[in-house]
Amino acid sequence: MAKRMTDSEKWGKQWFRLLKPKNKCMWEYLRDNCDLAGIWSEDYGLASFQIGDEITWAEVQEAFGDRVVRIAKDKIFLPGFIEFQYGTLSEDCKPHIAAIKTLRKHGIDPVTLTLSQEKQSLVPETPTDPKGSVTLTEGFAKGSDTLKDKDKDQDKEKDQDQDFEKEGLGEKTLTQPSEDADPPPPKKSKPPKESNLPELAALWNELADERLPKVREMANNSARRTSCEKRWEERPDRAYWTSVIEKINATPFCLGTNNRGWKADIEFLTRPDNHAKILEGKYDWGTPKPNGIAGRSKTAHERTESLDAEMAAMMSEVQQ
Repeated sequence: MAKRMTDSEKWGKQWFRLLKPKNKCMWEYLRDNCDLAGIWSEDYGLASFQIGDEITWAEVQEAFGDRVVRIAKDKIFLPGFIEFQYGTLSEDCKPHIAAIKTLRKHGIDPVTLTLSQEKQSLVPETPTDPKGSVTLTEGFAKGSDTLKDKDKDQDKEKDQDQDFEKEGLGEKTLTQPSEDADPPPPKKSKPPKESNLPELAALWNELADERLPKVREMANNSARRTSCEKRWEERPDRAYWTSVIEKINATPFCLGTNNRGWKADIEFLTRPDNHAKILEGKYDWGTPKPNGIAGRSKTAHERTESLDAEMAAMMSEVQQ
């Protein structure tokens, strides 16, 4: 709801002071519910409900006199609203433009705030339904629509008609779906798009064991992207890198069976010599022997290799 200025001095003015309480409420209701140009689409049923007392057009006209002007069979205009909220309207003032357009739409001169002669001849002396659709004493029937709701529906239908005409569709035709018609097929959700990853990183995401960390993104010119692209330039062979990743998947050390719970990742794969070491079995020392036969104790050379693997893991994490 738009914020509007209010005349705090009106309570001392004679015309307002002498109003009945319900008419004072109605005046405030009109000021709050008119549009930006001071025009109110009449609904005395709703107004009566809101102010807590029955009100009619005859009472509004008698109480407010020339402070309200009928401009259509279902609309009244408050000239003082324009004078108080805007002062003198000017097309050079951007906040005034919308109000000026609305006034002209209803045949009101934005300078004199008077209705054109042509419009005056079309305005009835009294509204079609001066009491509105419902009064407070009658109450609202369950599920019934007020005139305000019906006006909204009519405006919506007019907008739809205009859209049809703009699109060259001619008159609207109302069609109802056949009971025998097949329901529309459910929309298939599109799979998430693969991010712009280097080919080697995408292959890793595709083949690496589910226990291993996947690549989510790689910034351009990052060290991770550069390493992936260099390794692929050296060996642009999908089958070769598939065998390397499958070897990692089959190596317990690379899956976390080590002293630190480390797991292989894309940085480990793309270190300059690691792919060759993986295929050579450098990290196979942690692989269980077949048929449950325990392996022999590691030699000094194997322990060195184990340490080297631990160091490679550490270096990989430092580079992240």
